[in-house]
Amino acid sequence: MQIIVLGGGIGGLAISALLARQGKDVILVEKNNFIDDHGAGIQISSNAQKVLYELGILDLFWKVADEPSLINIREIKSFKKLFTVPIAEFSNNVFNGGYHHIHRQDLIDLLLLRAKELGVTIFQNEKINRINETKEKVFLYSESGKSYEGNMLIAADGLNSVSRKYLFPDHQPKFQNLSAWRTCIKFDKNIPDVFVDPNLFISKNLHLVTYPIRDNSILNCVLIAKDSSVRNESWKQAATFTDIAPLLNNTNQAVKKIFLQNKIINKWGLFEHKLKKWHSKRIVMIGDAAHPMLPFMSQGASASLEDSYALSVFLENYIDLPDTFSKFQRFRYRRVEEIQKISSRNRYAFHQSTFLRKFIFTILRLMPSILIHRLKRVYNYDIVSQIKN
Repeated sequence: MQIIVLGGGIGGLAISALLARQGKDVILVEKNNFIDDHGAGIQISSNAQKVLYELGILDLFWKVADEPSLINIREIKSFKKLFTVPIAEFSNNVFNGGYHHIHRQDLIDLLLLRAKELGVTIFQNEKINRINETKEKVFLYSESGKSYEGNMLIAADGLNSVSRKYLFPDHQPKFQNLSAWRTCIKFDKNIPDVFVDPNLFISKNLHLVTYPIRDNSILNCVLIAKDSSVRNESWKQAATFTDIAPLLNNTNQAVKKIFLQNKIINKWGLFEHKLKKWHSKRIVMIGDAAHPMLPFMSQGASASLEDSYALSVFLENYIDLPDTFSKFQRFRYRRVEEIQKISSRNRYAFHQSTFLRKFIFTILRLMPSILIHRLKRVYNYDIVSQIKN
């Protein structure tokens, strides 16, 4: 049984390593070279760290990741603090696991090393442009003229999934009238102390997330704002400060300086995907290929890791492939849907008027159990125990 995994991101590398650990013959096909710093900072919460433990890399992850003690929620104009989330205390005492920030490339490096150690065959710099599925096989064809064949395809090829386009050519995601801009800058004396701790800066129709990564040497910044012009869904589309300058008129001057310090700014439009099916007879999608996440709960990477572990368990001793894929989707669908609903509620809270924002965070200060309950639904989830049961 030859298994092809398309996509060498977090989900693709994780599922490859997990299946290879079972003794399965796995080849992974990736369009890039694993060397460049693809992406930026990501958040890995306790639910996903359980998968890293199963992969045998959790200790290595802790060594290169940053563990924040708190997250401040502030007004973006005045930097006035509205609420502080003691995330380390919650994680260790309530969520039964850690909460960390890490550069995406650093996690990719760990997963890549583990996949190689377990015997995954890896092909890089191979951009797949055509897929064909027959009764017994799946065939992939690359721009370089090479082809790959296997008995099943696990599509972990991300937001702009070639596999999704092949399986569901009529699928049309819905633009959410929101766009995001991302940049990373080096920490230096010109960056105000307020940015040393992770922050969520909020305003009407706009919010900014900042947090340090790589041992406080880099500041990761993501700005999300209302946007009536339809953007591309690719998060690698280049932008300039001029592109976002009008959005920053009512923000603190320090925010403008942050975005002026780096000429490299990426933007992407935010779309909602609702796919009723994630698979065919021999192809199954995971992660962003199956269910792209809006970024208001920062669970894209963590959900991909959960998918990878779940699918590996379903494939360990499977008999009927389509039935196995169907069971995997049924098991994961409700969980993914819950994360997406919580994410949508966060969007509502982040982008309200001044009056409603003050009301929301006054309630949270009086009743922090509301926040704890919402976070527990995401962070306290144990994919390992859930799938055993």
